[in-house]
Amino acid sequence: MKKVIEARGLSKNILNQKILDNIQFDLNEGECLGIVGPKQSGKSTLLKILSCRIAFDHGDLYINDIDAKKEPSNIKKIIGVLPEEEDFDWEFSPIENLTLFASYFGLSKSLILKKSKELFQKYNLEEVENISLDALNKNQIKILQFCRALITNPEIYFIDELTMNINDKTRELFFDELMKEKKRDKSIILATEDLNEIEFLCDKVIVMASGKIIANGCPRKLVKEYVGEEIVELTIESRDLDYYMGKIQNEYEYKIFENSVRLFLKENQKPEDAIKSFASSQTLIRKATLEDLYAKFTDKNYHQVDL
Repeated sequence: MKKVIEARGLSKNILNQKILDNIQFDLNEGECLGIVGPKQSGKSTLLKILSCRIAFDHGDLYINDIDAKKEPSNIKKIIGVLPEEEDFDWEFSPIENLTLFASYFGLSKSLILKKSKELFQKYNLEEVENISLDALNKNQIKILQFCRALITNPEIYFIDELTMNINDKTRELFFDELMKEKKRDKSIILATEDLNEIEFLCDKVIVMASGKIIANGCPRKLVKEYVGEEIVELTIESRDLDYYMGKIQNEYEYKIFENSVRLFLKENQKPEDAIKSFASSQTLIRKATLEDLYAKFTDKNYHQVDL
């Protein structure tokens, strides 16, 4: 299988602060990779580096065998980018923004107009294509960004917070379109805090914290490796927390949430035994999920914790 991204030892410092530290991973043709992590974990910075919007300080990066240090402009010709920020020319209308952007890629005017009209029709932007961008709502702005990423038929997509500021209908349209692109052997990287995007779209996931990759692999395999097959969840009143923590903290890996404690079982621990130990509380045994993996590496306020 062809590798479309090879990242080796990528590092980035900003104002003497290390934002990314020794990032290494590969992505194959037709795969979707999710990058998850708490705020300020480095995922958006990594996405900007991968899409050649900012430079990295150390390491090597190849996109479709193109050296990002030497030929970033050639990489930009084969990728589609959907950033978190609204980076349009606000003096131009939606259709003008889309056609102007596509013109930088050497497409003919007739093809640009044809593809623009098709995208606007598909995503219900026909009625707003000639009005001011200021008149568009957040959902329409995100759709316009999505159309811009699609119009040049890129080989690789770099998408930051896909489902932010969109409604459920648009979410379904985006997911459907990206699944079609995967079937066409297009590759996708998503940076997100929405684990539903990862569950639905991604073949691989990277978990980041404090600028480092702390887990990397197939979502289901990572859950099994770091969390296990099952989780025990205890519903505990805050006034009883100290009592139960006396039982928990020396026996289990755990994470405290607002009204519950989640127990991560070790290989020699059975959920049934944990239930017996906490018979007086509300307890639940359930299948471990990607959200449990994410929770294990972050605290309830989504800050990095020591492992």
